[in-house]
Amino acid sequence: MQPPDPFAHTDHRAYLEAWYRWRKAKNPRFSYRALSRRLGSNDPSAVLNVVRGRRGLTDDRVEQLVEILELDEPQAVYFRALVRAGQAVDPEDVERTRAVVAELRSRHRQRRVEAATLLADRCWPTVLTLAECEGFRPEPAWVAAALEPPISEEKAAEALRVLAELGLLGPGDDRTLATDERVDDLASQPYHRQNTALAARWIDRLEDPEVAERCSFLGATVAVPEERLADLGHLLWELQQRLLHQISTWEGPRDRVVQITLQAFPASRRVG
Repeated sequence: MQPPDPFAHTDHRAYLEAWYRWRKAKNPRFSYRALSRRLGSNDPSAVLNVVRGRRGLTDDRVEQLVEILELDEPQAVYFRALVRAGQAVDPEDVERTRAVVAELRSRHRQRRVEAATLLADRCWPTVLTLAECEGFRPEPAWVAAALEPPISEEKAAEALRVLAELGLLGPGDDRTLATDERVDDLASQPYHRQNTALAARWIDRLEDPEVAERCSFLGATVAVPEERLADLGHLLWELQQRLLHQISTWEGPRDRVVQITLQAFPASRRVG
């Protein structure tokens, strides 16, 4: 019998209880008292109190459990995230930590594809996302007319072919995907360049009230320390994960694809 997979759980207490039951099934003499003793606790109910939600885990205890549970690196990262989410109190911390858990769990389930292939044309990920909408039809004419602005049927046929070759549009396929966290700049250039051009086209149409109602353009010009530019990029990544998590909880049919872009780039030389 294999040990329970932490990625199958969204609560660290439920995972610890599942692991305990698995260990108990292997050795009926195993107990919460024994597990607490392995943690070096003088309280025989220490782990049971954690499982029952009566007690939290310190960082040191979490690392001890990582070793006792024999978690590999991805599992350990996920388990730490579960504990942080489960013990968060501040509403913003709760939302942020839950978004991290959702992202790690999703990434574990997702297939990985070659970034250069997927990002070679913005239409590829757009059509892939369109496939999540109700009523999607993998037909070039339908796809061509569904995108905004519309594309040619030849372009739509190429998109369907590329995604099918990547194994993302077959019957019953998981249509989610993940590229590497650090996508090579050269691989992502076409994707970002084409989406920026598309955004410019929508900006030119903002005088139309219907267009203005469907689009949101936000921007800020700020002064930051040069050495914090990398931190700014990480903040944007965290914001993206929280945004995607929040959207995933919305109810109702998916019936429109929206492009969201987050950008940060220098607007001056380093001065001073």
